[in-house]
Amino acid sequence: MTGADQPPPADDPVKPPRWIEFAGRRWDVCQQRDFGNYFEASNVVVDVHGRLFLGIARHAGQWTAAQIALGEPLAHAEYALLVESPLDFPNNVVLSFALRRDDEHEIAIQLSPWWGRPSNAQFRIEDPERLPDGFLDTFRLPTDRPLTSHHIRWSPTSLDFACYDARPRFLRGSRLLHEAQLDIAIPTEGYQLVVGFWLFRGDAPGDNRDQRLWVRDVAIEEL
Repeated sequence: MTGADQPPPADDPVKPPRWIEFAGRRWDVCQQRDFGNYFEASNVVVDVHGRLFLGIARHAGQWTAAQIALGEPLAHAEYALLVESPLDFPNNVVLSFALRRDDEHEIAIQLSPWWGRPSNAQFRIEDPERLPDGFLDTFRLPTDRPLTSHHIRWSPTSLDFACYDARPRFLRGSRLLHEAQLDIAIPTEGYQLVVGFWLFRGDAPGDNRDQRLWVRDVAIEEL
């Protein structure tokens, strides 16, 4: 056989691509190492009811995490994550809902008991060209709510964040838990919508147990 006819090496480290259908869209499933985490495709499942399961689990002695990214270009829109699990995560466990371009450009809602702080949630923007010092708003959410929604409204001239108790009460709809607004113009080019359930620095969960999270929906409403 000539070199051109030879098959690729058997130990080629590139894994085959994997994707899922969730919330009416196609998502790529991360299968690589990033930010100290090993992302494992088997930690991502869509059940028969159309809910997304994200897990953190030990595989072959190694803690592994879960992450998906929307496989389509983004537009200015309101992005919402509907979480159908309590937010009572142990230390080191992070749920991230982010609009992400690269390591230095990210718009995110992150839920975690960060480093022993009293807060367990934060709104965050990283954009060194437009915000040299970044933007960070930390706060505390109740951990016993069975259904919460988390919103990023990205317009051509502003970014609005909000978290809600999404379980209707007395027919009045969702209850606002925390919000923040920022006047800033960030173009959408190159950004992806990413949902991740991972470990801070790759360290084990504080309770040293597997973690489970259910997401009912990811909604996108263009402006």
